[in-house]
Amino acid sequence: METPVVVVFLVIWSILSPSLVAGEVRHTEIRADDRAAIPLNAFFFTRGGQLELNITRLAVLPVPDRASLSKIGFVLLPPDSWNDLSFGIPERNATCALEYPGAFKVLTLDQIPKSAQWNLLRPAPAKDSQYTLVFANCLGVKVSMNLRSAMYNRLESGGGGRGATVSYLMAGPILPQVYFLFALICSVLVVIWVITVLENRVHVAWIHYYLLATLLLKALNLYCEALQKWHIDRSGSPTMWLDALFYASSLLRAISFYTAVLVIGCTQWQILRPRFRLRARDKGVLAILVSLQLVANAARVMSDKAAGLYGETWWLPVFAFVNCVSLWLLVFSLWSALRNLLTVRTHKRATVVLKKYELFRHYFTVVVVYILFGPILEYLLLVFAAASSSEYYWLISVALESVTLAFYAYTGYLFAPRKNSPHHHHIQCLLREEDEEAAAAIRLGEEEDDYATLFSLV
Repeated sequence: METPVVVVFLVIWSILSPSLVAGEVRHTEIRADDRAAIPLNAFFFTRGGQLELNITRLAVLPVPDRASLSKIGFVLLPPDSWNDLSFGIPERNATCALEYPGAFKVLTLDQIPKSAQWNLLRPAPAKDSQYTLVFANCLGVKVSMNLRSAMYNRLESGGGGRGATVSYLMAGPILPQVYFLFALICSVLVVIWVITVLENRVHVAWIHYYLLATLLLKALNLYCEALQKWHIDRSGSPTMWLDALFYASSLLRAISFYTAVLVIGCTQWQILRPRFRLRARDKGVLAILVSLQLVANAARVMSDKAAGLYGETWWLPVFAFVNCVSLWLLVFSLWSALRNLLTVRTHKRATVVLKKYELFRHYFTVVVVYILFGPILEYLLLVFAAASSSEYYWLISVALESVTLAFYAYTGYLFAPRKNSPHHHHIQCLLREEDEEAAAAIRLGEEEDDYATLFSLV
């Protein structure tokens, strides 16, 4: 699969895939908007689902007659109708979003009194499915309003008040538990890595401490996400301090991940030396990767903070595109490093170079599979979950986090500072052979100088 095709696929996938936290309480401001359809939010309703709307400062210009207001209002569209509407595919006998097949009319403006404020609590459609809340404006007039929307499902089990029986998460209350479980697994990996480092201090290099820091940031990020999802599931909105901690840990985790993989792939066996320097080209690539991750994190914050699907929706494809560029820049750097390893070989060093190449070609293959497998797996699970029920949405997070932690664990296995580790032993042998070769080259140079001096005296 060519790189541009994969990038386009990932960007389209990120735009079309629903968010697992969709359905939280949203506050939207619409100002003089005359679009025929304004998407506001998406949610997977089950039996007992509820939709709350609070409308204030409603204004329509020019003011139509009372009967025409029935062509302006809120509607819940199923996935097929919403996809046709968003891509501009006309439906038979349907010229307005309110008339699309399967549309569930929530409220039209002719039902609202002339007051500038209106509250509505409406049961969701009886059929369990994902719906997109759309404001339909079939008259083309300019509409302004402040809207608070909340979508949630009432759980069958549990009692003792509304807080225990309402879930604002599309994936349900199991999602925070999933992230907390993976946070615990990551914490166990941290403990195992610390014990390994302490028991093998003789073989420990700086890269082992850096991998420990990367693993700690991943655990912190998972704990923050678990707490954030738990709070959203209970209240419908995240807290400011959790948001700040989550985005900061996400940024640091991404930077540490790219740095670790780049350093391991580009310097290869040199990572175990007490001192080494990155090439100027690798430093440039690292600086670009860090800059791209800053942009991606800013785009993610702006996308998450947008009022539902309405507003700065273009931040989402920006986030996906920047992440794709970062990943493929990383892959290209690793591929270039392996290619350079083969081009600098000589007949005398062919055996040593071949050993180095075989060792790090294996890691390069693992990195490429991890980068490609994650988005493709998530896309397939999204299709499966959308075709079945919302109770399976948590499987997406399980699959993605399982793949990520498996990659972290495998990287640790390859470069663990254990004496009986086969890869660590191979790298140490390569370092000794390289040092012996360098020492032999220096000795040969000295012998040539001595021979030249002796020959000049004769």
